[in-house]
Amino acid sequence: MGISRKSLQDGKVLSLLLARNQTERTVESFSGVFRCLRDSQIWLALETPDGGAAPGGSAPASSGHGPVFGNGNLKPHLIQDGAGRRYLPVFSEAGRMPEDYQARFTAARVSFLRCIDLMAELPGVERIAVNPFGANLTLSSLQLKTIGDLPSEIGD
Repeated sequence: MGISRKSLQDGKVLSLLLARNQTERTVESFSGVFRCLRDSQIWLALETPDGGAAPGGSAPASSGHGPVFGNGNLKPHLIQDGAGRRYLPVFSEAGRMPEDYQARFTAARVSFLRCIDLMAELPGVERIAVNPFGANLTLSSLQLKTIGDLPSEIGD
C-alpha cells in the first residue's frame, strides 16, 4: 500500500475500503481493509465504569468490567447480539457513530492495534465490529491476529 499517516487521519480511506468490501467480498478487498486497519486510528465509544452517563450524555447500558481510559473514569462501550455475543464496536470516522451514540458516549480516537489489545482485556469479548450500524465488518480473534501480525505500510 505505501501510504502516509496523514492519508489515514480522517478515516475516509478506511470507510471507502469498507464500502468496497461490502460489494466485492474478494480476497483483494479484505486484504485492503486489513492492511488499512493495521495502521488506522479509529473511533471508540466510551462510557463511565458504572454504566452511567458519559460527560454530556444520558445513561447508557452497562457493558461490564474492563479497562478504563483517562483518569479511570471511562471504559469502552460494548454491544451484544441476539445470541449473547459481545463485541467491541469501533468506527472508521466519528460521523459513522449514530447520533444517539454521539449524545450518550464520549468518542475517543485510538489506534486499531490498541483496540485489538483492548479487546483481549475485556472479559467475554472475542470480536470487534467495525462500523456496526452501517457497512458492518465483524472481525474474529483469528482475523484480528492476522491484522496485528501485518507489517506497517506507513511510508512517512
